[in-house]
Parts: sequence; C-alpha cells; structure tokens
Amino acid sequence: IVGGTGSGKTTLLNALTFFIPPQARVVSIEDTRELNLQHENWLPSVARAGVGLSNLVGQKYGEVSLFDLLKESFRQNPDYVIVGEVRGKEAYVLFQGMASIQGDEEIFIIKKGKPFRIKIKDIDDIKNCYALTYDLNKKEVKFIPITAVLKHPSRKLLYKITTKTGREITLTPDHSVFKYENKIISAPMETIKIGDKILIPAKIPSDYANLEHLDLMELLPNARIYSPKLIKEAVTKIGYYQASAICGVESVSDYYSNFKRSKSSSLKVEKFIKLMKEAEINYSFEDLKLKFDKKSESLPSKLPITNEFLRLLGYYLSEGSLNIGVKNNKVSIYNKNEKILQDMRKCIFKVTGKTPRERITQGFGTATELSFNHKVIYEILKEYCGFKHNKKIPDFIFGLSKERIGQFLSALYDGDGTYTENYFGYYTISKKFADDLTKLLLTLGIVATIRTRNRIGRKTTDYEILFYHAIDKNEFLKYVSPIKKRFGWT
Repeated sequence: IVGGTGSGKTTLLNALTFFIPPQARVVSIEDTRELNLQHENWLPSVARAGVGLSNLVGQKYGEVSLFDLLKESFRQNPDYVIVGEVRGKEAYVLFQGMASIQGDEEIFIIKKGKPFRIKIKDIDDIKNCYALTYDLNKKEVKFIPITAVLKHPSRKLLYKITTKTGREITLTPDHSVFKYENKIISAPMETIKIGDKILIPAKIPSDYANLEHLDLMELLPNARIYSPKLIKEAVTKIGYYQASAICGVESVSDYYSNFKRSKSSSLKVEKFIKLMKEAEINYSFEDLKLKFDKKSESLPSKLPITNEFLRLLGYYLSEGSLNIGVKNNKVSIYNKNEKILQDMRKCIFKVTGKTPRERITQGFGTATELSFNHKVIYEILKEYCGFKHNKKIPDFIFGLSKERIGQFLSALYDGDGTYTENYFGYYTISKKFADDLTKLLLTLGIVATIRTRNRIGRKTTDYEILFYHAIDKNEFLKYVSPIKKRFGWT
C-alpha cells in the first residue's frame, strides 16, 4: 500500500485484515504501534530504540530493528506477515521471503542426523533439520539449521539455469543466485545473463552420518517382524485377549506357537512396536528378524552396512535389474569380466547367504547373469535404489566416509564406468541418476560434467558423467579400486 501522509494507508490495511481467515497466524511488524487487527491469532511486534553508543555494526545496546523483527518472524511460522513501513534493509529480507525455487526441486537436508534429499515443497517439519547451503562470509559449503519454510501461490514466470557442466535449476525471477564478478556476490535471478559465472559447489561435506547399520523397521514399514519369544513374553505380561486386540488379530498365538506343521507367523512392524510398547518390553534390535511372509528369507532389523553391501548396491545400480512383472522377488546383476563376477558372487553371498544362479545372456553382447531371490533385499533395492529408468543413489550413501563411498563407487564404475587416458566417465540413461552421481562425486571434491548423446538404433538418451583433470582422477583413485581394466593398465 503506497500513499502520502494521512491518506488512509493504515485504515485501509486494518480493513483488509478482516478478510484474513480466522485460523491463520498473522505477524505484524511496526516501528510505532498503529495497527489494530481484530484477529485472535495475531502476534504484534514493535521495534525498540537502543541506548548509548553504537557498536561496530552500527547498533545501539538493546536496539531491535524492523530488520531483526522481520528475520525472527519467519521462525513463528506465519501465514501472513504485515510490515507497517518498509524503509531500509528489512525490504531485502521481505523480498527474499517472497523469492523461491520450484516446488519439485530437490534439496539436501540432514534430519535427525541422517541425510535426505527431498523436494522443497514436501518440507513440513523443520525440527532438527539442516540444509546444505553456501556461507558467503566463510566461503564454504556447509549445513545450517532451517529456521522457516515459506510457501506461496505458484508464479507464472520462472527462469531455468543450465550451466556449462550440465547442471540445471528452476527459480523465480527474484530468487538470489551466487555469481562471480571479481568477487562473490548475490544477484537476483532476473539479472543473470548468458555467460555470467555462476557458483556451484566444488565440494560438499561427507562423513557426517557414517552409519554402521540400516534400520529396516524404518525403511520398510510394510515388512513383518519374526520374534516368537518377545511376542509370547508380551502375551504373558498383558494377557492373550488384550494382546490379540492390540495386534488386531483373532489369535495372537499364531505369532509365537511352535506348530509342527508350520512356523509361527510374522507380525507387521507397526503392530509389533505397538505391542512391545503396551507390554513395556525393552528389546534389542539386533535380536529381531525382518521378513515379509512365511516363505520369505529374513534379515536382521539392523542391517550392517558392510563393504560387500555397499558394492552390491553399486553393482545393482550399474548392471542390475528387478523382475517387477512377476512376484518372485528375483534380483539379477550382469557382467562379462570374470574378476568382477567373482566379486559379485562374494557380495551376494556375504549379504544374503546365497549362492547365485548363473546363465549366459545375449543382448548388447554376451554376459553372465547372476540372480537370486530374496524378498527383503528386493524391497530395499526397489524402494531406495529404484529400477529401470528411475534408478537413484540411496540418500544414506552421501553421509558416509570417503572410504566407504569409494566402495560403492568401485562397484558402480566396474559396471558402466570407463577409464581412459584423457578422462574417467560413467554412462546412464537416467537423468536423475546422472544428477545423483555428480553430487556424490562432489564429496570427493570432483566437479564432473554432464554430456548427452543419442546413439543410432536406441530410443533412449545417454547421459555421460565425465571428469578430465589429473588431480580429480588421482583423488578418485585414492578411494576407488577398479577391477575393470583401465587405459595403460596391464
């Protein structure tokens, strides 16, 4: 609202606030109290003058400026922010609050000590959440606490940045971008021109969530827990009928009785947790077995993240497939290098306890297929690694140490990777996977380039992830141990 002195700006604003829904939270910020909102969820804020001499940043002791109030208002999760008068640097914060990126864009966050990539529109609970960003003062990429999330109606005009290295992001015109003009500065998106030098991270943190186990009860909530001993203990403590009611079954004895004709059934994860809570039983996750049905194999509910498990994930993402059309939980991985096949067999046996079946396949050349059936591993791969054209790198990989990331990359590059005198490369038909891999390489300080190509006779687009510099190749080989023959190797 713009107008001269005494023209009725405040009166109009008071009238407009009658149209704000009563359930909405409203924060007002003024230097002199003038607004009078008839709203029960109104949080008024008033600036305060300081006393004494100004400090090094120009503020007096006890001073609370409009700028301070506006920054802090975002912590109160407001639906509406009303600023009485905008005359100084508080306007910058206000316009930054209105700036945004497209809701489908993914960002990196740490939540409860674990790494996640999440679409920005899906962020709701920001408690104990940290986002990866660039610190303009310290000139480094780091995780900082998320203090607020602001959502607004969609914009008609959006800008898309594509960098020389193939990275892309979509922003609103007023969103700030870091660029270099003899120094690093922040500039609105609408001022960026073709040829400007845009900053991208040269390195992102690693080893901040170096997990030793995966919590399968959290990862696979539709799974079941096989633990007859604990279920029987719960029945003894709270009674048969109450335990049956808690589990929502007619006879809870099916989950602990030792019948000769069949084994005890497995209880759904959520029901098992509820039963243990009601019976006040403390249990060790290491003693729990997770499965899906009577016939499926089980795994510990706390699955160790071993080097073999990391390499198995790498082999699957690079050279693997799931038999999605038929419900036989079949996992297959392929290669034609006998040394790589030996390591694949080792990883499968160490993780599942199974010796894989083998057969020769014909496709784009001859290869050996190693396959096995394991429902739990199948579901882990399906949910957290994807399949066909939608493969992705699991989030937890990004928080591991460089040495363990190297185990994953070793298997990945032994699949669809290539090593030449001029460059190291990786090939995929998934754009999402290409973006994932470039981010993971940043944990090693490698800024890779994404190139596209369309081969004759194929309908899909290939994405090439390439890096050329000797320093990057040497850093890569510090942590990655390829089995595949590299240029110049014997």
